[in-house]
Amino acid sequence: MNKIAQKMLQHKKGIVALFAVLAVLCALLSRKVKVDYNMMHYLPKDAPSTIALDVMEEEYSAKTANCRIMIEDAAIPEALALKKQLQQVPGVSEVMWLDDYANVYAPLETLDGVTVESWYKEGNVLFTCYVDEDDLYSHLMDIRAVVGEDAAMSGEAVNTGMATESTTRELKMVMAIALPLVFLILLLTTTSWFEPVLFMATIGVAWSSTL
Repeated sequence: MNKIAQKMLQHKKGIVALFAVLAVLCALLSRKVKVDYNMMHYLPKDAPSTIALDVMEEEYSAKTANCRIMIEDAAIPEALALKKQLQQVPGVSEVMWLDDYANVYAPLETLDGVTVESWYKEGNVLFTCYVDEDDLYSHLMDIRAVVGEDAAMSGEAVNTGMATESTTRELKMVMAIALPLVFLILLLTTTSWFEPVLFMATIGVAWSSTL
């Protein structure tokens, strides 16, 4: 180990230069690494729910809805207008509502009650749609801009999108608090002023790969 340490000290400038080059390269390549926040993707292949989803995708061409949106106190014309707006949101497809199953221009009393209440009950409108998993949080914000802050949203896409956003936000908050504290502790506990700089540089390189 002493020989290795001596060799490293003899070529310290080259090692620092190599470290800097590799750090920049890793920072660039880290942008290509994606974190999968969808818990469904971590289920075992032989799990009943995974098998059921695979069978559904094989048998039906339509994508399984991963987002539900409920809007309160909306009339039929307003619901139809909102559906058209949702269909135009980037990343949103397969928007489904009552008009896909019944003639909403006819009196609702003449339609099947179970079907109507599945999508439109006491003035509340329920949409189901599929949201593309690429840039999921951005798509959800676009949906929110259409339906308003009072609309209720749920489903796999919403859970995944919120988990992605909250994890990124909380990580940045933690690091903003932790890094100054770590640097202060290192200043108080080390004998050289440059040692904290080296430690912080190492932590900074590791942290940049998580952003």
